[in-house]
Amino acid sequence: VKDWNFVYVSYCTGDVHAGNNPQGGIDTLGPQQFVGYVNMGLYLKRIVPTFPGMSQILLTGVSAGGFGALANYVQVAKNFEPAPVSLLDDSGPPMDDPFLPACLTEKFVETWNLNQTVQKDCGGDCTDGSHILIDFLKHVSKTYPDVPFGLVESTADWVISIFFGFGESDCTGFSQVSEATFTAGLQDIRAQLAGQSNFGTYLFPGLEHTTLLDSTTFDTRVAANVKLTDYIAALLNGQVTHVGP
Repeated sequence: VKDWNFVYVSYCTGDVHAGNNPQGGIDTLGPQQFVGYVNMGLYLKRIVPTFPGMSQILLTGVSAGGFGALANYVQVAKNFEPAPVSLLDDSGPPMDDPFLPACLTEKFVETWNLNQTVQKDCGGDCTDGSHILIDFLKHVSKTYPDVPFGLVESTADWVISIFFGFGESDCTGFSQVSEATFTAGLQDIRAQLAGQSNFGTYLFPGLEHTTLLDSTTFDTRVAANVKLTDYIAALLNGQVTHVGP
C-alpha cells in the first residue's frame, strides 16, 4: 500500500474509537467524552468527498485502533459504497468469553454506550452485549462476504493480555492473561469464524504488541516462513488464509 492515499484518524477518547457517550464516568474521574465512533462519523464527512471514485479502501488500525477499525467497519463501508472496504485489525482481538470475560465486555457496552454504535450497526446479530465483539465480527464478515477481513496478533500480546486481565474474578480482581489462555482465545476466534472464508488470521509467537507501527516488524515470519507483508498483500488481493498456530 506504499502508493496508496493515507488518512490518519487521531485518538483521544479512551473508548477504542467505539463510543457514543458524551457524559461517561470512570470512578472518581470527572465526566469523560467517550465519542470515538461519533468522531469517526464526522471524519467520514470530510474524508469521503476528498477521495471520490476510490476502487479499494483498507480500514486498519493498531491496538485501540485495531478494535476501532472493526467497531467502525459498517459506517465506513456504507459511506464508501460501492467501493469495497478491506479490514486489517492489528492487535485488537475480538475475543469472546471466557478469554475476554463477559463482565468486562458488559462494562465496555455500558461505559461507552455501545448499544448506540456497534450494537446498533449489528442489529439482530448482536442481541447479547456480553458477546458483542465476536458477534459483530461474525456479522460484518457475513454481511460483506466478498470483502477480506484479517487479524494480526501475537500469541501473548503483553498489552492486550493486561487489558483483558481486569476481568479476573468477575471483574473484581486482576490477573494478566497467560499465553496459553490468550492463544486459546485467538484460536477460539478462528473456530467461531470457521464458516466465513473471507476471514483470516496471522498469528505469531511472542509478546509483541502491534506490528504495523514499525518497519522493524514488517519482516515477521511465521509457520512455513510466511512473511507478514506477503500475508497482507495476499489479503488485499482477496486471498484469505490462516497463518500460524
